[in-house]
Amino acid sequence: MHNRRLLLAMMSFVCVPVLSARGQGASALKLVQKIPMPKVQDRPQGIFYSVDFKKLFVANGTDGTCKIFGGDTLKPINSFPVGDDADHVGYDPATKYLYIGTGDAKSGALAIIDTRTDVHIGDIKTDARPGGIKFDKSNSQVYVTLAGSSKLGVLDRQKRQQLTTWTVAGVPGNVALALDENHHRLFAGSRMPPLLTVLDTQTGKTITQLEGVDGIDDLWYDAARQRIYASGGRGSDVGSVYVYQQTGADQYKLTGKVPTAPGAGTSLWVAEFNRFFVAAPANEKQEAQVLMFEPQP
Repeated sequence: MHNRRLLLAMMSFVCVPVLSARGQGASALKLVQKIPMPKVQDRPQGIFYSVDFKKLFVANGTDGTCKIFGGDTLKPINSFPVGDDADHVGYDPATKYLYIGTGDAKSGALAIIDTRTDVHIGDIKTDARPGGIKFDKSNSQVYVTLAGSSKLGVLDRQKRQQLTTWTVAGVPGNVALALDENHHRLFAGSRMPPLLTVLDTQTGKTITQLEGVDGIDDLWYDAARQRIYASGGRGSDVGSVYVYQQTGADQYKLTGKVPTAPGAGTSLWVAEFNRFFVAAPANEKQEAQVLMFEPQP
């Protein structure tokens, strides 16, 4: 989560000419550009940019605050406490509310921020710090990971309460989620062991489990291609994106392992641009950069 600012900053480069890619072969993801990010060493936990209000919201784990900056000047607008170890963020465009996960392995909450007024308007209490925040547009449910738990949390954003939890067998903790709303499928990524778990959002039951990427940090669903992208590499000398393809009603197959960079776990799928971005942290051999991939047929 410490490389979110890389992904935010690289958006201003999206429309520049792409570089030629080599060594990708028949990969499901083709590397088309490397965007250098010199002298970037920031450690914000979660970042959201409001296009509607041209404001940047940053969740800070160190002091448990939400800091707000002007989108055109990046000058501070406001700062207020939201909870301990503020981390993952999720945005509901229907209400224009920003949700920030706070807490620890014993208790947690989703802090609700109204992006129109910059006010902390309430919280949804959870069993542990929530992450991987995914909204189901077909109902009022929110799916979250729960820090230090083998369970996933199911919340109601209208009632502002935790409804239930779903246990993921054989997994002590999940760190990333993706959602296929049309087929009522939730994807959960774990590190120990590295697994991708597919669950039915109507029943909470596990459909299947597949080999997962080491050091997973982010998980995304490409609805147009019915693919899942899992980026990993946290704490590792290598980084990869695992690509899964849905081949049937409840059938999924690991179809590709795309190399990225050491420690490159944070990623962003932007369907509108048809691009997949991976943040590669700086190391002794190279400066920080953002890798931009284009999905292949």
